[in-house]
Amino acid sequence: MRKLYDLSPRLYENIEKTAEFIKEELSKRGVSYYEVTGKVRLPVYLKCEVFDERVPCKPTGFESGSVEPVAFDTYELFKRDEIPSEAAFLYNSKCPSISTALYTKVPSITVSRKDVRKVWEGSGGEIEVTWKEYPFTEVLVGNLEDPVGTVFIHYDSFGGGSVDNGAAVAITLERITEIDLSKNLIVFSAPDELSDEWPIYWGYGFRHLENEFKDVLERSEVIVAYDSIGLSEPIVTRNLEDLRELLPFRNENFLSKAVGITSDWEKLFEIYHSDLDVPEAVNYSYASSSWEVLKKVLSIQDWSKDQAVFN
Repeated sequence: MRKLYDLSPRLYENIEKTAEFIKEELSKRGVSYYEVTGKVRLPVYLKCEVFDERVPCKPTGFESGSVEPVAFDTYELFKRDEIPSEAAFLYNSKCPSISTALYTKVPSITVSRKDVRKVWEGSGGEIEVTWKEYPFTEVLVGNLEDPVGTVFIHYDSFGGGSVDNGAAVAITLERITEIDLSKNLIVFSAPDELSDEWPIYWGYGFRHLENEFKDVLERSEVIVAYDSIGLSEPIVTRNLEDLRELLPFRNENFLSKAVGITSDWEKLFEIYHSDLDVPEAVNYSYASSSWEVLKKVLSIQDWSKDQAVFN
């Protein structure tokens, strides 16, 4: 966990550094793997400024330009499944730090909740962004032909990235030999957090795998998103809206056989995509419980009959 944290934020050049770390850990355990490579365009920010005040901030817009002294709460936007169409400031009312919970097509700047009044009373701000292509590697372990279960675990991150999603990566690397890899496929995927695709800019690595291994996903009996575990007792979801966030495939038919294993999203928003997502935020007991749930999902003999237990 600490080594993954030291690689955070796991974006840009650190995507490939993290992939190398994952491969090294698998090799130490004598576990073979298969690599799928690609390239993704990511925003590179040249300027992020709040006028009038020296307010700590982070750029979260996909276009350069000025930002008006208007602010939206990303926690409330997330609940309503909305993205602002006007250039504005953003903040997460649940998190005391700067939380880059949402990116926008138009210019936007994210500040902490304590600085919202300052930007409301100021004269705005400005960002400048360009785009650059970065390589990435997805690391696949197990059955590449006809897996019973395919488990997606994204390894990139904003902020500290310990709950989201270092804990899932770490416990899987630690205990991967407990999974029957002759029957199942584990996908360490990136990038998940960011890309140039719009409006669903997250999940790029998942869609990349979907393109490359469509037949494999079609033959899988269950597809699992193992994401943001260790913050609460494990939550198992088959809710379609949750799965659209966790596994944003192009073909939504895959979601009919998907399961999400995650934590309480209300609690997650208290540290979401911020520097508060540190290793100390992960409860190892909760993470271990989530691992047992994952093994239970993968051990179901007849998914078509037994999946009701997770509904």
